[in-house]
Amino acid sequence: MKTQLQNGLLCAAIGIGASCFVLSASSARHAAAQTDPARITWEYTTANIDTGSLQTKLTELGNAGWDVFAVSAADSKVETGADGTPHVAVLRMDVTAKRSKLK
Repeated sequence: MKTQLQNGLLCAAIGIGASCFVLSASSARHAAAQTDPARITWEYTTANIDTGSLQTKLTELGNAGWDVFAVSAADSKVETGADGTPHVAVLRMDVTAKRSKLK
């Protein structure tokens, strides 16, 4: 039982080490692209989302390496508040992002 636990911990340590190596190699490649403007190209994406999904979409884009640079109202309507004054309610948002890639 003790040997199985040791083997499990050893496998976990090797897996973590391998993951760190892969991540650091990817980061180094990305850093090199950032310091050499001649090698940078950009890809762009735009998503039209419900206002209630904004936080989730921003997190998804960030986790995928996208840099969000614009968020704007795409659809809205005028509503009357409880006190009778009108206000604008944003229903949908356009989120635009970019990320660098090597040429």
